[in-house]
Amino acid sequence: MRERQYMVRNYKIIGDKYRQEKQLEKALKFYKRAYAYKSGREDVELMLDMALVYDELECYKEAEQKYREVLSISPGEARAYYGIAITFDSQKRYDEAIEYYKKAIEADPEYEKAYFFLANAYDEIGNKEMAIYNYKKAIEIEPEDFWAYINLGVVYEELDQDKQALEMTEKALEIDPE
Repeated sequence: MRERQYMVRNYKIIGDKYRQEKQLEKALKFYKRAYAYKSGREDVELMLDMALVYDELECYKEAEQKYREVLSISPGEARAYYGIAITFDSQKRYDEAIEYYKKAIEADPEYEKAYFFLANAYDEIGNKEMAIYNYKKAIEIEPEDFWAYINLGVVYEELDQDKQALEMTEKALEIDPE
């Protein structure tokens, strides 16, 4: 048993190294080796890593399956709901993405990136008011989120609310003058 955990840990380390080097196929190969062990199939972090690699490889079905597997082990795992949302978002399936961003937020009400990308999904389907609301929630949680201010400013500009657009752009520039 101890030797197997050692092997799982080693495969994960090797997979992580390849992932950092952007050698995603090799990373996935070692993650799968770790996953082949019983303890690997119970390792939420390993499955999340695998799902992220699948997503980066644009293997969205496999990514979604891995995130759902995480949820079967850990039903309140906000990162898995968020991951499913991201896969739908990447496929421009915004209504489904919105549903899963909301589930991520329900699981973790302080999940700033879930609010940020929920806002973007609402913007993509033309619901500017919900986009504004969720960008503001993202900013409330992370007041230094440069992109939330920029994106919120763009939404205001699209609505001809130039004063608010300028305020958001100025705030973004305070955060990052470059």
